[in-house]
Amino acid sequence: MFNSKLVVMVLGASAMLGASVSANATAYASAVLSLTNSKLTVGNGTDGGSGIGTLGRAVAQSDFLGISGNNTGGVSTGLNGVNNANSATTNITTGTGINLTNLFQGTNVVGDDNYAPIAPPATTTYVNADADLKGSIITLNNGVVAGADAQTRADASIPVSGNDGNAHSSLGLSSSAIFTVTSILTSGFTISFDYLAYLATELTLDEVVPGYVQASIKWGLTLTDITAGNTVVGSFNPGDLNSESSVDAPFDTTNIYSKSGSLAWYSGALTANHQYRLSVNQNSDAVAVSSTVPEPSSVALIGIAMIGLARFTGRNNVKLSA
Repeated sequence: MFNSKLVVMVLGASAMLGASVSANATAYASAVLSLTNSKLTVGNGTDGGSGIGTLGRAVAQSDFLGISGNNTGGVSTGLNGVNNANSATTNITTGTGINLTNLFQGTNVVGDDNYAPIAPPATTTYVNADADLKGSIITLNNGVVAGADAQTRADASIPVSGNDGNAHSSLGLSSSAIFTVTSILTSGFTISFDYLAYLATELTLDEVVPGYVQASIKWGLTLTDITAGNTVVGSFNPGDLNSESSVDAPFDTTNIYSKSGSLAWYSGALTANHQYRLSVNQNSDAVAVSSTVPEPSSVALIGIAMIGLARFTGRNNVKLSA
C-alpha cells in the first residue's frame, strides 16, 4: 500500500536539508596598511644631529659614502583554486616608485590605488590585492625630495557558501639598502611617518566548519652593522602596525581594528665609514573560506530521511510480494 504521509515526511526532510546546505554562509576579511610621508632625518630629533644636520633636515644621498639597494613589491590572489600574482622591483637611488595595478578575481568593487577601509558585511564575491610605493625616504641626488608613501591592502569577500579566497600584498620599502655613512650621520637618523592600520573580519551565524576568516598586517625595520660582523644595531616593530584577527566557524563574529597616527624611531649613534643594511618590510593578508559542509542538524535530517525511506521501501516490498 502506498504510504503518502511517509513520502511527504521523507521529501520534507530532504527539502530542509537542501535549504540548509544552500543557505548563505558569509565570510569577509580585509587588511589595509598605509604609511605616508615616510622619511629619514639627521640625528635623534632633539639635538639636530652633528655637522650641518639640523632638526627636520632630511637625510640626503650625499650623506652616504655610497648607497645601493632595491625596493620590491608583490601581490597575489586566489579564488576557488585559481591563483594570480604580480611583482616589481626598482632601484632605491632612482626614486622610481612601484605602482602595481590591483590584482582581483570576481567583482572588482575595490578598484586600483584604493586604500580606504571597507567594512563588512560581504556583498559580492571577490579577492583583491594591491601595493604601491611612491617617492623616497631620503633626498636623492636626482632631485627627488624625501617623503615616501607605502601602501598595501588585501581583501577576501564571500557572501555565499561554497567558496574560498585569499589575498596577499607585500612591499619591501628598501629590502636591501646597503650604505656607508659619513661623519654627518654619526649621530644616527630618525625614521618617521604617518599611518593608517585597518583590519576587518566577519563570519555569519550559519557558517560551519571548516569555514574561517583571517586578516593581518605586518611592518618591521631592522638596521644591521655589516662592518661589525652583521651586528643588529636596532629594530622597530610597533604594535599598532602588527596585528591579526582570526575567526573559525561556527562562531558568529565581527571584528574591526582601526588605528591611525604618527610614529618615529631613532637608530642610535652610527660609526663613520661603517657599512650598514637597512631592511623594511610591510605586508597585508586576508583569507576567507565559506564552507559547504552541512551542519549537525542537517546531518541528522539525512539520517531521518534515509530511515524513513528504508521503512517505506520495506513495507512496499512486503505488499508487492503478498
